[in-house]
Amino acid sequence: MSDAVHVLPDGTICVIRGGIGRIRAPSGQPALLRAAAMLRLEQDEVAPGAHTFEVDIVDAANRRLDLTGLVEADSPPLPFRMPVTIVAGRPAQFVANMQVPFVARETYALVFRVDDTEVYRVKLEIEDLTPADLQALGVIGSHESPR
Repeated sequence: MSDAVHVLPDGTICVIRGGIGRIRAPSGQPALLRAAAMLRLEQDEVAPGAHTFEVDIVDAANRRLDLTGLVEADSPPLPFRMPVTIVAGRPAQFVANMQVPFVARETYALVFRVDDTEVYRVKLEIEDLTPADLQALGVIGSHESPR
């Protein structure tokens, strides 16, 4: 998970702020995940030919997250499925940009599947910002009186 992923014409990948796994928000407010998820499969992982890539979000009990009415209009629906054709000798790359609000403070997982078989899982922890976090961000001021 990262802020952004760009696949360049030469096949290389540019990742901006990669490694997102924890999303935090003030208590009582949804935690919004705005991120790009990228999966790269090397030739020995998937046979050449037609396949379907899928990305989904599940809870700790492996239940699909119900995002009905919550996902913004410009974000693809989840699970997001995309047909791909894998060419012999070349890696396959899959990028999904998403905006997903989380109300509950739980642990979720972003799941990647190829042809309905899970190939990778990223843990997502949803947490409240602490008062110290909010103060450091300038959202709330210090409780000390000025002298």
